[in-house]
Amino acid sequence: MIICLIMEVDIFELLKLNFLGLNFALHEQSLLILYGEGFAYLFLTLGLLLLVGGIKSWKVGITCFSLFSIAISIRPNLLVFVGILSAVYFFLPVFSNQNKKNKFIDLLGLSPLLLIPVHNLYFGHKFVLLTTASTIAENMPLTPKM
Repeated sequence: MIICLIMEVDIFELLKLNFLGLNFALHEQSLLILYGEGFAYLFLTLGLLLLVGGIKSWKVGITCFSLFSIAISIRPNLLVFVGILSAVYFFLPVFSNQNKKNKFIDLLGLSPLLLIPVHNLYFGHKFVLLTTASTIAENMPLTPKM
C-alpha cells in the first residue's frame, strides 16, 4: 500500500531525486501501456511484499518465488537481485524460521526458470542460460566488444 502511495505521489520528483533512477512514474506509464518492464517490477514488488510479510506456509513460499521467476523471465537482469535474496532467505533466518527442507521447497517456485535454458537448447540448438540480447549489436549503441 505504501509503495502504491509513493508511486502516486512520486515523492522522488518532489525532492528532485529523479537523477538517482527513482522515477516511478516511468514504471507506472510502462505498465499502463503494457510494456514488460512494468510487469516485471510489479511481480517483483508483489513477491517482495509476500517475502517481507513472512512466509508461514509452503504455499506462500512457492507463490512468492514463482512471482520472482516471472519477473526474472521478463527482465533477466533481476536474476542477480533475486539470487542474492534467495541465498539470504535460504541460509539466514531473516524472512522465515522454517528448517532448510521447507525453505528448499519454497525455492522450488524458481524452478520455472529452468524452462528458459531448455527452450533455448531445443529451439536454438545451443545452451543459453537466459538471453544473449546484450551481444546483438543492433540492441546497443556500443557493443560489449567495443
